[in-house]
Amino acid sequence: MPLVDTLKSNSFKSHIQSSQGNWINLAYVRKSPGNEDEVTRARLTTYMAESLRKYCHCRKIFVSDGSRIDAPILARDINGGPKVFDGNIQGMFSYLAFSTKKIRLYVIDYAGLSTDPNDIQRVIKIYKNIKELTVVHRSDIEILSHLNLKNNTVIKKFE
Repeated sequence: MPLVDTLKSNSFKSHIQSSQGNWINLAYVRKSPGNEDEVTRARLTTYMAESLRKYCHCRKIFVSDGSRIDAPILARDINGGPKVFDGNIQGMFSYLAFSTKKIRLYVIDYAGLSTDPNDIQRVIKIYKNIKELTVVHRSDIEILSHLNLKNNTVIKKFE
């Protein structure tokens, strides 16, 4: 099932609609270094980001372009990096630090965030307002609560 069809599923839309209120949907898009030309990279990144914005109703989109999967999350884009959409991951951390809302963070696949479970747990320990991590897979959507992310069995899915 294509990504867009997954995001249009009724059960997913119901979950989002039932939790309106004190929630903000944010998206993080990580694009690995690659051999694509700049135009192709921009097109791929834009497709991922706009899909999340449109179907997940993400208020802000943060992008790390050229970030390796094994790079520590908190250190990504520390030296700047491209500022497209609403900023890079450092901009997201600044936003999280001042937000009083509950955050639902969307990523595309586990690798869209990290393959280091300990690194993910460090981030959710610092940013306690991340109440849900929603992992959008090609054929389904997985919603992980803050509490689930502390569970070793659940967090190991990111390895």
